[in-house]
Amino acid sequence: LALLMDRIGHDLTVRVLPTLYDGRTRYARETLGEIRELFKDQCFDSVIRLNVKLREAAQHGQPICTFAPRANGAVDYAALALEVAAVYECSLRALEPRG
Repeated sequence: LALLMDRIGHDLTVRVLPTLYDGRTRYARETLGEIRELFKDQCFDSVIRLNVKLREAAQHGQPICTFAPRANGAVDYAALALEVAAVYECSLRALEPRG
């Protein structure tokens, strides 16, 4: 990341998105906890759960929100979109001139 930032000439904001999450297993729950502990604020609150509909949508060349809008994958990516939009909105507010 440092090399990339040096080459492009500005800082990057990096976030971690846990994917392929299967909350039914203790291993997955523990691993998610470790990821959150290690990356803290760099980790999205959103998690993309393991979902066969995501694979089927990709196989059919369709976005998950069109292919299976009520599937866990669609719900998870919608939550991520809202989270990203909220972060972006906060960032824009921080850049506004104060007067």
